[in-house]
Amino acid sequence: MRLHVLLLIIFISIKSVAQTIDYQQVIAPKGYRGDNIVEEKLVRLAWENHPVNEIYRTQVNLAEKNVMLSKWSWLTNVKASYNLNEFTINPNAGQTDTGAEGRLIAYPRYNIGIGISLGDILTTPTNVYVAKEEYKIAEHTLNAHKLQVRMEVLERYYQYQLASQLMQIRSEENEEAYANFLLMSEKFKNGEVTLDEYNKMATVYNTARATLAQQDAQLKIEKTKLEALIGVKLETVID
Repeated sequence: MRLHVLLLIIFISIKSVAQTIDYQQVIAPKGYRGDNIVEEKLVRLAWENHPVNEIYRTQVNLAEKNVMLSKWSWLTNVKASYNLNEFTINPNAGQTDTGAEGRLIAYPRYNIGIGISLGDILTTPTNVYVAKEEYKIAEHTLNAHKLQVRMEVLERYYQYQLASQLMQIRSEENEEAYANFLLMSEKFKNGEVTLDEYNKMATVYNTARATLAQQDAQLKIEKTKLEALIGVKLETVID
């Protein structure tokens, strides 16, 4: 019983969340002036510029067109016929010299017919239903991809921010280690410290330099990954 109640609560929660998502706002429109302007601009650029996203938009458009085509597909095999008999074409045909007594008139003069495939008529509702469901699938796929793009862009951006902040910290540590190394070098020249103390400080400085170089590379990697998503240089987005 408890399990059933728990599953019901989960189902209601998921349905409630699904109903509150406005997929039109997942990608912020141009001119957005709310909070997190940079983040929203990055997400929009990624959505507009990345070639893969165009595939999902095209799939929705094709599915929509397919719905229209399926509604009128039964007209494909509709055949119309129009027959004229001899006397409709030539009113004087069969008329003798003495008048109209020797003339045979065929009725009806006009024959019009329309042929419709019963199979097409019966299958059209099913084809329309299938096309509409495929359109829904394309829309859901597009919306899911919107969420995916937003998540990836924001994750890359926050990783870039973290790498940038760590770069600042590593730079300060390197500057401090360098200053201490210069001081220790001066003391070592003056005989105020031992060789062992000098070597330890040199090791600290070299470690700081290596850490700074690694962090510099990591920052560039994160920047490159983000730019691969948005399609433009990050400097054009972030002042």
